[in-house]
Amino acid sequence: MINAKPDHMANNLRFLISLLLLAPCTLLAGELKLVGQYHGKDLYVQNPFHGSSTTEYCIQSVYVNGKERQFEAKGAFIVSLNHLQQNDPVEIVIVHKDGCKPRILNSSAFATNKAFKFETFDVSAEAITWSATGEKPMNTYLVEQFVNNSWLDIGKVQSKGNPGANNYSYAPDHHSGVNKYRIKYQERTGQVYHTVVKEYTSELEAVTFYPTRVKDKIYLSREANYEILDQFGNAVKKGRAKEVDCNDLKSGQVYYLVVDNRTESFFKK
Repeated sequence: MINAKPDHMANNLRFLISLLLLAPCTLLAGELKLVGQYHGKDLYVQNPFHGSSTTEYCIQSVYVNGKERQFEAKGAFIVSLNHLQQNDPVEIVIVHKDGCKPRILNSSAFATNKAFKFETFDVSAEAITWSATGEKPMNTYLVEQFVNNSWLDIGKVQSKGNPGANNYSYAPDHHSGVNKYRIKYQERTGQVYHTVVKEYTSELEAVTFYPTRVKDKIYLSREANYEILDQFGNAVKKGRAKEVDCNDLKSGQVYYLVVDNRTESFFKK
């Protein structure tokens, strides 16, 4: 009987310590996890209010592949994933409060069609060619060219979806010097797959133009795609030609001619 009270007190103390240790786990509430692969898409998250609150949001923290990422506390936000490489594994963990549940709005973009594979990809003077297996019908291939430091869609081809390898070809419009291309396969679910980047060096002479002080027309050394930007970078004219009519441009202003993968300035008299 003499030892009963201390034992009883020790048991109570252990019970209280256990409760204290468990309490933080209970307060942490839930986790929303998504595992997949990166296919060129960022993460779109819906962040509701916590319970009946109209000021306190649900999400506490966001982790991408084990590293915490900053996010803006509002009803919806984007987590950029462009630091990842195509087909890198992705594990998204969203820690949220109890009594609410956030949503990943584009979870299908991280799913993987394990059957799909680019088999070949080549660039020549006459054609860009590629083949792929495991594709689905009525999806889209985009031919992309690296122009003026950004990737532009220059062509679109619908996928055939036949069993085995499907072959494709696209006629490019190379600029002078080194050209960079890639093919993007885009499924209707939002999944995106890219080829590696291919380079092709064209022996075409660089496109030149005159005059630099323009009254009515710009003359190019050969027919080429062009774009004219105003001083704020807004496109005001584009097309393909050897002579570019500039009569509708405002006089007394500097404009920029984008041609042959470079940008040149001119003055409109």
